[in-house]
Amino acid sequence: MIQASRYYQPSGVVGVVGLINMIVLGVSAAVVLGVIYGYAIFYIPFIYVSFVITLGFGAGVGYAVGLGGRLGKVRNAKVGYILGFLAGCLAEYIGWVSWLLAASDQEVLILNPKVMLDAIQMVAAEGAWSIFNWTPSGILLYLIWTVEAMMIIGVCTFLAGSMLSAKPFCESCNQWIKDKMTIAPLTPIGEPDHLKGLLEQRDFSALTALQKQPNGQTNSTTIDLVHCPICQRSHFLTVTSVEITDDSGKKEQTQQNVIVKNLILSAEEFEMLKNQWA
Repeated sequence: MIQASRYYQPSGVVGVVGLINMIVLGVSAAVVLGVIYGYAIFYIPFIYVSFVITLGFGAGVGYAVGLGGRLGKVRNAKVGYILGFLAGCLAEYIGWVSWLLAASDQEVLILNPKVMLDAIQMVAAEGAWSIFNWTPSGILLYLIWTVEAMMIIGVCTFLAGSMLSAKPFCESCNQWIKDKMTIAPLTPIGEPDHLKGLLEQRDFSALTALQKQPNGQTNSTTIDLVHCPICQRSHFLTVTSVEITDDSGKKEQTQQNVIVKNLILSAEEFEMLKNQWA
């Protein structure tokens, strides 16, 4: 048995309905959110706020593409990444159309890409906004715009693809598996790599040795048991190590390390783990 067969692997099924859903929702989100984004960036020229708005813009469009895939039962992350990338590019384009429209007091609607590039060059020469009496322009402004575009397209691409691979799909019942049982917090794991090797060899002794502990401990372990309640054929295990660190008296930070994700279980193994901490 190769290691990949021990874990859930999407079947790769796409389907016409799924593609249509992803395209329609992706284009709709890119247009609607692109208009909102362009105007928001123009009228709220604060760099920190703009950073959050830009991330939210990319995430919103990417989520729409991924949601279309989920609704259409697409089990192909590569298709999600491709359509997420294309939707991100369209979103960036619509954002520029809206920003230039806002900058012209709603007088100039530029849809031609070549004309748009000419307009962007004119804006770059003069600068688009100022901060602390400083107005970036030229190469520096192009660099800032490039980072913004990479954020939008990158977040959109990643989210759209990851949404189609994160949740297991039951091929027998033709539906996403939503039934999940979370067991936490458990005592922390000393050697994550060793535990992973044991679990892949179907040795659950180190996992079942973990004990429940009170909430609020520094380190802990979380176990997620996922299964299809209809056919009772699909069972999966995810184990996550949780570390909470105190950064020199500052706000505590939580770091999660996934040890195994959607490891395939037999019905007997699933029931054993389900009842272990009952």
